[in-house]
Amino acid sequence: MTVVKFRHAPMFEERLCDACQRKGDPEPYWPADSEFWPRVNGLLDYRMCKACRAEAVAKSRMRRKAA
Repeated sequence: MTVVKFRHAPMFEERLCDACQRKGDPEPYWPADSEFWPRVNGLLDYRMCKACRAEAVAKSRMRRKAA
């Protein structure tokens, strides 16, 4: 019996964004591709989706301007 190994994530695979889940997003799952997840060293980084990362950067800039 042969085991099939994927070089890339299978199509339609979804990953959980912990930050979305903590914020109370009803559907915290995003497709596993570079449109929704940032790349770090050429690999997809599943710690925080692009939307949550952009929101965190915006909040950080607002805090710096307020100080």
